[in-house]
Amino acid sequence: MADDIRLTLACGDYDRTRPLWDGSVHPEGIALDCVVREPNEIFRRMLKDEEFDVSEMSLSNYIMECGKSPRRFVAIPVFLSRAFRHSNIYIHKPSGIREARDLRGKRIGVSEYHTTLALWLRGILREEYQVSPEEVEWFTGGVEGPGPDDRMGDFAPPPGVKIHRIPPGKCLSGMLEDGEIDVLLNPRKPGCFDGRKITRLWENYREMETDYYARTKIFPIMHVVVVRRDVALKYPWAARSLCSAFARAKKIALGKLTGMGTLPVTLPWAFSEAEKAMELMGRDYWPYGVEANRHVLETMLRYAKEQGLCLPRITVDDLFPVTIAE
Repeated sequence: MADDIRLTLACGDYDRTRPLWDGSVHPEGIALDCVVREPNEIFRRMLKDEEFDVSEMSLSNYIMECGKSPRRFVAIPVFLSRAFRHSNIYIHKPSGIREARDLRGKRIGVSEYHTTLALWLRGILREEYQVSPEEVEWFTGGVEGPGPDDRMGDFAPPPGVKIHRIPPGKCLSGMLEDGEIDVLLNPRKPGCFDGRKITRLWENYREMETDYYARTKIFPIMHVVVVRRDVALKYPWAARSLCSAFARAKKIALGKLTGMGTLPVTLPWAFSEAEKAMELMGRDYWPYGVEANRHVLETMLRYAKEQGLCLPRITVDDLFPVTIAE
């Protein structure tokens, strides 16, 4: 509309965001110019150059940003990416790893130490299996090829943690295959995965993730939505409008998983998977808002403090402006 402000929104291509960029959902008072890219590219562009007005952001990186002054971003409680992570620990089987406690003293690779995936897995390993980050050696770099520079350019290892940048010409997948590292934490199967020499730590990950949720009621949050601080100050009403629009877009996506007669995604048992999720986690198994996620956010923030990624004084309420907390 003529009187709408125009904002750029950068996010991944998800069923829960598509209504925003195909025009099905229109934020009140805002015309969106949508940039659909791979999330890690978005994070780097936003952290380096503050390139977008609104963007998807790694929640661990946003938490780290909140310790800086002045703050560059303001988060809204919209969580575009969530995932259980028990499936994402890959091991070099000849290293003699049979259970989580065997990770002590091992060499663990991860693209960047401060990724949200690594934060959650380190927290779970420490809390449930008594494996602390200080008891292993960390190796960072590209997974399948040369990796870019660290997106948190000024990142320094927390006290007591040993982090090594892998040599030029090496990649973490190749190092895992050759036994130069023992473990890889990664959101997708590495190219060297063969199910024999390179396997998952927990092959029964679905069972473990279901048990983890049943015990903790935690569905790990990966990504949040941030608004550039100057934009949030200039248009203080825009954050609430964006929250409402993201919620409507998610409602459309969930409706397609439960209310259609034809499959909305290329997955044979999509409807039954949605039913199973609701049986375990309730009808709104992907909630937005602070209060509905406070337990998850408090756990994540505690892990970030234990791992030296944020200041001890930061609270969940510091992450989100009070005016748009719900």
